[in-house]
Parts: sequence; C-alpha cells; structure tokens
Amino acid sequence: MWVRRTSKSRSGFSLIELLIVVAIIGIIAAIAIPNLLSAIQRARQKRTMGDMKALGNAIESAFTDCSAYPPTDGDLGAPDCKTPAGISIGLQKGGWWFQNPVVCDGWRWPLHYVGLGVQGGGSVDIGDDNCLQIWTNPWATHYSLRSLGRDHQADCTHAKWNAALNAYEPEGTCTLTCAGFTEVRCDIVFAGGQFIAFPEGMQR
Repeated sequence: MWVRRTSKSRSGFSLIELLIVVAIIGIIAAIAIPNLLSAIQRARQKRTMGDMKALGNAIESAFTDCSAYPPTDGDLGAPDCKTPAGISIGLQKGGWWFQNPVVCDGWRWPLHYVGLGVQGGGSVDIGDDNCLQIWTNPWATHYSLRSLGRDHQADCTHAKWNAALNAYEPEGTCTLTCAGFTEVRCDIVFAGGQFIAFPEGMQR
C-alpha cells in the first residue's frame, strides 16, 4: 500500500525577523559602546591618579631622607614611556624610593614634575649623604606633579605654595571648560601629598 508523503514544514527566519534582530543588536550596540569607551577613559584617569599618588609618596620619602625635594624640572620619561628621565632616574637609584618608577599617565603621555620654592639658590641641609650623589643643590622646598589628561592640552597650571595660607593651590586658574574638573580630558595636579586639581562628580 502506497502512502503519500507530505512535504516538510518550511524552516528558517523571514526577512522581517532578521531585520528586527539586526535593529535590536544595533540599538544595544549604540547604548553599550559609548558607555564602554567612557568606562575605559575613566579607568585610565583612575590609574593615573593612583600612579601619581604612588609617585608622590616616593617623592615624600625622598624628602624624609634628604630634608628637601628633588629640584629637577621636566618630564619624567621619554615619549615612548619606557625611558625614565628627570627625577624618575634619581627615585629609582638603588631602588629604595621607587623601584619601578612611573613615567607616563594612563594615556601614555609623560608626567611632568616641577620643583618649587628653591631655597635661595644655595645648599640646603641634606640628611643623607647619598642624596647629593643623586641630585645636586639647590633643592626644592615644594613640588608639583601634573598629568595633562586625555587630550594632552594644558587646562590647569602646576600647583604653587601659598605661604599666607600655608597650603598648595593651583597656580592661575583652570579654563572654564574644566571648572570643577568634571571631564577626563582635564588636568590632574598632585602636590604635597594631595590632589590639587582632580576629577569631581560624574565624569564625561
């Protein structure tokens, strides 16, 4: 007895179904990708702040041993972020202050150091004889570290020491676009063991 076979039911997606799936993926991507990129920039900013704090601690340790801050001004490394320069060479000498010195920020731009308030252009009381073998006089009484942020453009100047207030403060003013320091492209300034210019609130 012959039995008539029915054709199998049609499988697969229709064009409309595929378009709907593609549209949903596009919407998700449009929401997720900007948030992901923003999170990456914020992570670089936080890393920069962490590195600057660690570097500041090393500079404070040098001050404890030498009774003064390093006087050398300039970038802490070459643009390749692999070659130490300026005070980073002295901080890693012997490895007792900073064994693996940080020379660049999270965006791979060299950090910049300024020795402030040099005492009279002459010598200062050095507590450790080895200090003079690393840096020559005159030494600085204060210092400032700065990262130029994501865009590597100067928005804020280095910190300065205000003797009247007995505190650090930004030298000059930051641009209006960086008022409140709410953008990852804004400068970060560290001096005297604290951040003078730093991100506040929600970052954009």
